[in-house]
Amino acid sequence: MELAIQVMRQSVSEPRKDGKASPLVGAALVKPDGAIETACRGELRHEIGDANALDITCSVNNVLYQDSNTSDMVFTISELVSYVSSVCEIRPGDIIFTGSPHGVGQGQHPPVFLKVGDVIDTAIEGLGSLCNVALA
Repeated sequence: MELAIQVMRQSVSEPRKDGKASPLVGAALVKPDGAIETACRGELRHEIGDANALDITCSVNNVLYQDSNTSDMVFTISELVSYVSSVCEIRPGDIIFTGSPHGVGQGQHPPVFLKVGDVIDTAIEGLGSLCNVALA
């Protein structure tokens, strides 16, 4: 619960990962009703169901490091949206970044860090996957 307290007390002006090179997002937007809209055509594809029960995975070079579920998050999606909207205005298209589940490289024994050429695959059940290659 200490993490929850720290997260809720963070100031909007504190440093965070939102620089022009850090947020990587896919080509779909999940609406509050669970419908998925593709970024390129604005067409509705399908509904994801319960956003608080989606599998999340991340692998590097086909080695699975993160295997979790949105049900393991400290706060529900509704609680996150409620909190963020209490400290700033949320507009259509805004993205709320929540951090990473267990399994990050620095927490491995020994620690594992990305190298140039590593292939990172991240997936969320029902939304799809995002693949990136580490360049620097």
